[in-house]
This record gives sequence, structure tokens and C-alpha cells, in this order.
Amino acid sequence: MNDKRPSPDTRRRQAIALRYDGTDVPQVVATGQDELARQILERAREAGVPEVEDPQLARALAQIDLGDHIPEALFRAVAEVLSYALYVNDRHEEVLRRSREQRDGGE
Repeated sequence: MNDKRPSPDTRRRQAIALRYDGTDVPQVVATGQDELARQILERAREAGVPEVEDPQLARALAQIDLGDHIPEALFRAVAEVLSYALYVNDRHEEVLRRSREQRDGGE
């Protein structure tokens, strides 16, 4: 069988970093391919941010300018990734609490 897909070693690696504090829409803070992607992933690991592989979402997020918030069309996909990241870092309750405080006026 002749598989025309590139091997994992020859595919371009892409990484996207988002900032989300639980009170605003996530924003794109870094994008990169190949070596820059490796550096983004390395810094994320050092900061304890889990890596989530989703090439289709990465391609969509890479089209967003740095500093811009994610568009509404990507809310669900990004919410799933953020939910996973917060859960595995045991920070989901903290973010939910902050979000409720923001919504309720800081009570």
C-alpha cells in the first residue's frame, strides 16, 4: 500500500499559544512553525501548560493576528481545548470561580 501522507518527521509542526484568564475571550499570543513551534511548546511545557494536538484548529488559529481574540466561530473548539487544559492542571474550579466573580460584580 502506498501511503502518500508525509511521515510525522517530515510534516511541518505548528504551535499556537492562547491566553485565557477566565474573564474574557481567549486571545492568540504566539504562533509558529517548525523551530518557533518547538520553542513555543518548550515554553508551554516549562509553564505546565499541557499540549493538545489539533492540526485543524491550529491551522484556523494561525490565521488570527497576534493579540486578537478568537472569533466566535472557534469558541466551541477552543473551549474544549481550554477545558481539557484547565482540568488536567486542576485549575478548572479556580477559573470558574473567577468567572462567576467577574459576572456577579466581584462579590
